Amino acid sequence: VIPVYHKSLPLAYLLLGDLDENALKISPIIKNLNFIQTLTNIITVAIENKRLAKETIKQERLNKELELAREMQEFLLPKEFPNTVRYQFSALYLPHQQVGGDYYDFIPLSDEEFAFCIADVSGKGVPAGLLMSNFQASLRVLIKSNSDLKFLIKELNDIVNQNAKGERFITFFIAKYHIKKRTLEYVNAAHPHPLLYNRNKVEALSKGSIGIGMLEHIPQIETGMVHVAENSTIVCYTDGVTETVNPEEEQFGEQRLSEFLQNHYHLPADKLNEKLIEYLNDFKQTEPYADDIALLSGRFF
Repeated sequence: VIPVYHKSLPLAYLLLGDLDENALKISPIIKNLNFIQTLTNIITVAIENKRLAKETIKQERLNKELELAREMQEFLLPKEFPNTVRYQFSALYLPHQQVGGDYYDFIPLSDEEFAFCIADVSGKGVPAGLLMSNFQASLRVLIKSNSDLKFLIKELNDIVNQNAKGERFITFFIAKYHIKKRTLEYVNAAHPHPLLYNRNKVEALSKGSIGIGMLEHIPQIETGMVHVAENSTIVCYTDGVTETVNPEEEQFGEQRLSEFLQNHYHLPADKLNEKLIEYLNDFKQTEPYADDIALLSGRFF
């Protein structure tokens, strides 16, 4: 029995035996042992190279699928946001993996009303990206026909349950703003609380429901309503922001984010996002980001 090694790991065992074991002479196996071992090693290397080639092709195929999914996700995220005398919005996205499950959107509803939202799918990779793309398409179709927030939450919950089969859920925040009335109506479906700087204080927008797809039926949905004063600012974010850690393993947390907004609410929306990323980088120092980061910030004038 001759073990066949590749990089110290036995890949196979070669069984050898004489045709005439009773003959009184030197075994041909002994005479040709070096040749047999050399030939066996050549065959082993060929087998290993073939296996590696298959793995390389498989990895290249996976990379192409991930790249396609990433491009699809970037296509879904809006590139331009409004900047008017009445309101201003901007967004920023930092993926932790090639394909994530974060999503944000800005949807005009009429001349006097618009909606904006942010969401995060449980899990990462291509399945999360595909679920989020379906979620975005469903939201945009539904909200054009009926913008009632409770209706949207119930319908989206049914759609996610049908597609995810209970294996994934989505945290989701959606709000409608009426420009003339200056009212902000919202539902927070288990998403990290967006922070609103309004009338010289920061308010967490927490009213809502459980996450989308957590249960077959959502037992209760509560809408929140806020009157937005002039020069107010909102910051919507995914948990990658508040769960960023420093070398002492402290999380950035909602309190630090609230203090940041209190001190920088006056910045333009795009500059506010950039400043927050600088703030996070200073906080985490050399620690890597643990998750995707999505920011959607808005100013109300």
